[in-house]
Amino acid sequence: MEGLPDWLQNLTAEELVEARREKLQHLELWKKLNAGQLYQVTSQDVDELFAIFDVEGSGEISIEELMEINKVDGLVLTSEDVKALGRDADKDGSGLISAKELYKAIIQGEVAYNLVKKSINEETFAQQLPPGECLIDDLIEWMRYEYEIDADLWSLPQTLFLFAIFQYCATSKIPVRSNWRMSQNYDAAESGSYKKSFMYDYTSLWDFIAMTFLEQHAHQDLDLHTVGRYFVRNQMLGASRFRRVHTEPMRCSIPPYLQRVYYPFPLIGLLCYKMGEQLVDDRFLLYHERYSVLQKRIAQWTDEYWLDDNTTSLSIDTVYMNPALGTWTFEQLTWFFESNGYLHNVQTTETFLIDPYKEWSNAIPDALFIVIITRILYFEMKELLPAMGTGLDGIMNYLQLWNVVDWLTIIWGVVCVGLWFIAVWQLQTLQGTIEALPLPVYDGIVRANRTYLAPWEVNIIMSHD
Repeated sequence: MEGLPDWLQNLTAEELVEARREKLQHLELWKKLNAGQLYQVTSQDVDELFAIFDVEGSGEISIEELMEINKVDGLVLTSEDVKALGRDADKDGSGLISAKELYKAIIQGEVAYNLVKKSINEETFAQQLPPGECLIDDLIEWMRYEYEIDADLWSLPQTLFLFAIFQYCATSKIPVRSNWRMSQNYDAAESGSYKKSFMYDYTSLWDFIAMTFLEQHAHQDLDLHTVGRYFVRNQMLGASRFRRVHTEPMRCSIPPYLQRVYYPFPLIGLLCYKMGEQLVDDRFLLYHERYSVLQKRIAQWTDEYWLDDNTTSLSIDTVYMNPALGTWTFEQLTWFFESNGYLHNVQTTETFLIDPYKEWSNAIPDALFIVIITRILYFEMKELLPAMGTGLDGIMNYLQLWNVVDWLTIIWGVVCVGLWFIAVWQLQTLQGTIEALPLPVYDGIVRANRTYLAPWEVNIIMSHD
């Protein structure tokens, strides 16, 4: 159809009507009229409205066409307002109006007067409300504001209270003071025969183990020390495990002139260490064996070059029991062999109650912690699910500071609960493992013979390996 705008080309009569109605819904003019902002209405706004009806460009539209404004959704103008608008625009009674006449009718006619009057009445009504009453829109806005403020104000105390309960649970189940005291035991190595500060390579490490480590962990004077006791009250469980983490050597390449300097063995090729898959090799020192046997075994490991260039770390792990405190303590002394030749030492201790729930009241803080986490999750989901229903904008609006804090709290709490349940389950399985070890038998033989055991005596009951 010639002469029609592009948005009306190739449409049927029914489609033309529908397209015009659709375009009519989205004019900026309606937003300004609905807000009562007549001073912002421009001739361009009216031209956009006029162009929808004047598709042939005649410069005039009929009153009947103007009446289609009544079909605009959400328009503040009533049908009487639209009729009044037509009367103001068609002063000559011809039934046709121009864009200029329509613009003048909107900003100066009866409709303009009604919109201004309505705006003034609403403001006056709001100002004249009795004490304790307000407009419904103001009430909704205030409730939304109060809800957001209260939610923010409660998030911080709730998080701090949850953290306080966590601290109580942690300190009651994991004796921090005892754990710290145990961690100080290795500081005695500074006054031993070979100090930790002397270690810098494989040889000095073996010297430390053969001297100071054995002096601390293998007290074998039966007149002064109970079998397997460590610092008087802590009973060792069987042995200290030496765990070596290592890799297989891998061939690597560097420029030939550097190969001749660094690795002058062309038939073997250049080997690089501490690369590739990590492997584990475990060995043990039993506290029931004689001191001389333990020294000989360490010397054997040294001579066979057990700690070689492929070694990435060596950890010495020992488990202790303290019946007076009712605790298990896992003590680990680890050396890391870095590729640059640096020997890095780390000592860690973890102490747990043997029976965390010996008293039923011990479970109350744990249950309270879980209840608070569940409560936070419930209220956050009540906010999140409706926000997700509104799309990305709703989710972005939901992710305010304290909502993010609440979700971090939830994730942190769930992780803590999961780790604690795993720890409790492992503590329960530890009982069966200990009962399977012949520790009382070995202890009885040592006390009866008044001497510690030779390797063949150990192997009679259970293989050392």
